[in-house]
Amino acid sequence: MAAVATKGAIGPSQVFTTPKGNALQTPTYNGVRNARKTGNFFWKLEAYFGVMDEIQKVHIASFSLKGITLVWWRRRGDDVK
Repeated sequence: MAAVATKGAIGPSQVFTTPKGNALQTPTYNGVRNARKTGNFFWKLEAYFGVMDEIQKVHIASFSLKGITLVWWRRRGDDVK
């Protein structure tokens, strides 16, 4: 847990603790071939980053890839160049 101490104008300081698991994390995608999980990934991206145009979605989604999906994306980018 992370502890944050605050000092009030009057009285003793207070310590608030928050579990590390509650921190916002960007969604990641590992290449699973499941329409529901893929749809949820894109929905989470839009919810996390807000309204985006299609080009922004592609750029941000590319940073959220991991595993074999990241390897595929890099090879695809090299092929386009």
